[in-house]
Amino acid sequence: MLKPLVLLISPILLLTGCANWVKVSALGSRVAVVTQDTVASCKKLGDTTATVTPRFGIYERSQEGMGSDLDSLARNAAADMNGDAIVATSPILDGKRSYAVYRCGR
Repeated sequence: MLKPLVLLISPILLLTGCANWVKVSALGSRVAVVTQDTVASCKKLGDTTATVTPRFGIYERSQEGMGSDLDSLARNAAADMNGDAIVATSPILDGKRSYAVYRCGR
């Protein structure tokens, strides 16, 4: 009984590691994820921290999947701050990453 259940659930868990759960808002889609050297002439508006769940039960999410969702959350937050660019300022640690928000007039 347990074996069929494990066989059914395993592929679903594998897919969730790659899935992006966070959707970028219409305004967030106008925010670019850039590197520090591209914002030299931009105005810094502030900082934001994005957080996602790093694991589901015993399954740990991939860095790539978490990074994509964290970027999406940060883009949405930057749009709320009237920003149009974000730069990651920390590595992903326990599902969290910090970002600087900029207005570059893009």
